[in-house]
Amino acid sequence: MLFNGFGVPMEMLDDFVGAIERTHVIAFDIPGMGKSPPPRFPYRLSHMARLSARLLDQLGHHEVDVMGVSWGGGLAQQFVRDFPDRCHRLILAATSAGAVMVPGKPSVALKMASPASFTDPVRLRQLMTDIQGSGDPITTSFVPKPITKMSAHDLRGHVYQALSVWGWTSIHWLHRIQQPTLVLSGENDPLVPPVNGKILACLIPNATERTFRGGHLFMMVCREIVANTVEDFLRKEGEFAHSGQ
Repeated sequence: MLFNGFGVPMEMLDDFVGAIERTHVIAFDIPGMGKSPPPRFPYRLSHMARLSARLLDQLGHHEVDVMGVSWGGGLAQQFVRDFPDRCHRLILAATSAGAVMVPGKPSVALKMASPASFTDPVRLRQLMTDIQGSGDPITTSFVPKPITKMSAHDLRGHVYQALSVWGWTSIHWLHRIQQPTLVLSGENDPLVPPVNGKILACLIPNATERTFRGGHLFMMVCREIVANTVEDFLRKEGEFAHSGQ
């Protein structure tokens, strides 16, 4: 089950999902994003974790591997905390422990928080470049068409998604996560510096950490390499944990 990042529909990760050849992927749009209708009221990550569990019930899956990217990494952590028996293995990419984190560049974070960065194609393209950092400049091919427009309902979804993690942190219960965990980071990520991945890997008992070329969107820039790393982990995490980078 794949949880996407902030402010974008699941199509944002189409290129990465397309590189995963041996694993069936379940993904959905968070309420207010993509084709999902906006929620009536603000929500917290715990509510979204319950929604995810109900989705699995409808699909007939009791236990799945869970992967969260950026904002979705927080949701993945919340899901494994609330439904530990439903998560077999955990993958956290470009994410942190929430409010207790080493912050990225304020200028990039402010652009992410602004709905205007997602409504205007020019600003959106600049945002995609900024969050990629100084490593590998991102090209316009990484800006999916579905996120170049946002409606008024999407604006509400944007605000609610931001509020869902306000003050949230997993720092005090990460040590309780028992699932084999893979933590992935971009070495030039200006939004979630890679040291946050090291913190997660240090506090989660059975965790392995990997760092890749690129910034916050390293999963797109290195999608084949990252996809292979993920699938290798899902099939042989015992050996994987003791292998070199």
